[in-house]
Amino acid sequence: MRIISGKYRGRRLDTVSSDDVRPTTDRVREALFSHLGNHISGARVLDLFAGSGALGLESLSRDAAFAVFVERSRKVFSFLQKNVENMDAGSCCSLVCMDAIGYLKKNGISADPFDLIFLDPPYDGPWLAAALQLLGERDMLALNGIIVAEHRAAFRLDKLNLHPALQIIRTKQYGKTTITTIGASNAR
Repeated sequence: MRIISGKYRGRRLDTVSSDDVRPTTDRVREALFSHLGNHISGARVLDLFAGSGALGLESLSRDAAFAVFVERSRKVFSFLQKNVENMDAGSCCSLVCMDAIGYLKKNGISADPFDLIFLDPPYDGPWLAAALQLLGERDMLALNGIIVAEHRAAFRLDKLNLHPALQIIRTKQYGKTTITTIGASNAR
């Protein structure tokens, strides 16, 4: 797995072989970042369930201003640390080794909301719905910010009772993976 574009283009990302880690494929990342376009430049990024850090590091490579990576597994976190070091990106990011839901509960309303939030939790579990609920409650998304949720294609995010502060903007399927883009609603 490699960074697709930007100042880190072509640099290799190390990842752990584990049933708990499912890196976003190059094809899906390329389509996702093509869709995000200019929204990345200067953005404050939150990469929850970060794994190897591919989404946050791709954002930094494309001129995001700062990224916070949250990963709970100590084993996976060590790979994330190594990837950040290999990119020499330590000065423009913060790494947090803790559960993503715990991070959201602990950090509450942010004085510096995030412009771009990546959610890529393990597919079979309650984490995506819980994270979206907390993000809506905690007002951590900037006014024109975007949440990018990666989930199993069979999971219908549009059937969730989303927090009123959030609304689905776009859903796109890539094989067995779906990317749903969520923004702030007018009910905010």
